[in-house]
Amino acid sequence: MKRILEFSNDLGCEKDCLENCAPRGSKRLTYRVLTGDDAREFMGVCDDPLIAENIPFISANFGLHHATALLASVDRRRDCFFGVFNRQTMQLMGVVGAHLSARNDIEIGYWLRPDCHGQGFAFEAVKTVIEGLELAFPDRRIVAQCRPENVPSWRLLMKLGFVGLGDEGAREGRHFLVRGRANSQRARPDDID
Repeated sequence: MKRILEFSNDLGCEKDCLENCAPRGSKRLTYRVLTGDDAREFMGVCDDPLIAENIPFISANFGLHHATALLASVDRRRDCFFGVFNRQTMQLMGVVGAHLSARNDIEIGYWLRPDCHGQGFAFEAVKTVIEGLELAFPDRRIVAQCRPENVPSWRLLMKLGFVGLGDEGAREGRHFLVRGRANSQRARPDDID
């Protein structure tokens, strides 16, 4: 089954505004909404072939003009890039994106610089953003799309309470996952070696 996320042009009330939902911080990290002023650091975080392979709007030749244009084009009411910063150095380590859809979903996506992998930063960042989104939008469900062969990301989503429903995602090769659907028996963490 093909799952297409539909985006609303008019979200209505002010509470449906992602820009106001940046989490305050976590143990090692702090967060804020990225703007055009962050384009150079944003470009640096996106400069990895694996990111270009897994994030559909990041190209292999992602340069400063791409970063500037992407950050400028974001409607921060319904789409938002939360910058993940090292609390001590204030260096941008990664991004957690959130997108409000017309189907009452919030789709999340995330990526970190390669030198930040394997240290628990992705789990801490995504968990913190998800908890903030769930507080701000209690009637929306949190969803993600992931390639099953992207084992680290798939496992992270499972650890965060996501369950694969067996539905094909809206992007080629990706599968649709939803947070908190414990009744599904598909795509458990043990299914991936």
